[in-house]
Amino acid sequence: MIRAADIVQMAVLGFASESESILPWLAMLLPPGSLLFCSPNRSHRLLLLPFAVWAAAAGLTGDRELFFPASLSLAVALLLQQQPQIPWRQMTYSGMLTGQFLIIRQLQQATERVLLIECLSAIGILVFATILARYSGRGTGAQLYVILLSSLLSCWTLAI
Repeated sequence: MIRAADIVQMAVLGFASESESILPWLAMLLPPGSLLFCSPNRSHRLLLLPFAVWAAAAGLTGDRELFFPASLSLAVALLLQQQPQIPWRQMTYSGMLTGQFLIIRQLQQATERVLLIECLSAIGILVFATILARYSGRGTGAQLYVILLSSLLSCWTLAI
């Protein structure tokens, strides 16, 4: 079933070729962010904190590279949602968010080398977060720890 948020999101992706615009990033990140914010589990709202910090830093500094750790912190937050009845849903959401990130980067004329590095980095970070989440526990503090380490790792990959 297609939701109105999905239609708006895809429509705004058409503006992604404007390299200086923040609009495609907001269009990509708001629907999954609202999914976490509207979750019945109120502690999921805290999982948005790393995303909010990265997005604010990107907006204030004008550094588009900071949307990489912002997107990945949100993808990891989606990955860490505890929904045992549908175990693949978290991975699907995280994978779709990462795919949208790469589409925007391609529309912004990113080179093949940059896209390859970002894709491999994102996959590696999501695998790292999945493994770390198994050993760190299920509490909100442990989840924030996994998100923080994952977003710091994504910053490190930007230096490559």
